[in-house]
Amino acid sequence: MLEDTDKLKNDIPLIVVCLHSTRLIPDIEQALEQVKYTREFLVLIVHTCTESNLPVIPSSIKLGEYKSNVEFIDMGFDVDYWGIYECELNDSAIRYLEEYIKKFG
Repeated sequence: MLEDTDKLKNDIPLIVVCLHSTRLIPDIEQALEQVKYTREFLVLIVHTCTESNLPVIPSSIKLGEYKSNVEFIDMGFDVDYWGIYECELNDSAIRYLEEYIKKFG
């Protein structure tokens, strides 16, 4: 359960998936409302939109210092074909996720 996130061991990565379909801040707040975690963790923002509406400016820049222990990464999801887009945004997100998980062994 999400309220048990404070009990996770330090060697386990926490990745919270946030479906962004309406407004960014409320979507993130809903995704994080039950997360009680003081260590650094990652929020994967999955933009459910057409490819032409994928973010040009990374959400991490838009959000600034939303919370000091949270990193944000963007990914685009194709709502018509129910899969991730083949694009640089997603390629970059996958590389970042791989590196993030590797930090934990």
